[in-house]
Amino acid sequence: MERWSVHHQIAAVELFITTESVTVTLRGFLQEFQRRDAPSLNTLLLWVSKWRQEGSVKDSKPQGSPFSARTPHNVESVRDAMLRSPRRSARRQGLALHLNECSVRRILRKDLRYHPYKIQVAQKLSARNKVNRLQFCNEFLDLVKSNKRLA
Repeated sequence: MERWSVHHQIAAVELFITTESVTVTLRGFLQEFQRRDAPSLNTLLLWVSKWRQEGSVKDSKPQGSPFSARTPHNVESVRDAMLRSPRRSARRQGLALHLNECSVRRILRKDLRYHPYKIQVAQKLSARNKVNRLQFCNEFLDLVKSNKRLA
């Protein structure tokens, strides 16, 4: 939620235009809206200059759609690059692909669902591993039982 609504901004600009005084405007603002805080001097002057230049205090949105590096082409190129050399860092992948490092990381995390520091290769446990794990567990239990007797 915005701190100052458009209604607040227009009221402050109208007060300033009628009084031509920043102090009187801020006092009138506090009185009218019964708030503890008022916009700062710079904020008020910004609203007034915007009103005089554009005829509106509302923030204008940039024209056109925002540029995104997460295009299907870039996602595929990052996926191919990671498959070719998975040990290469995101920074170096970005340099090789002529993409921003943050964009490469965002593609890896959000589009490809790759996670840093996550083990990618899992080893298959053999029958010998099972025997070793059982032996270790039994030895550990014996050790715990002997420590309980000593305590």
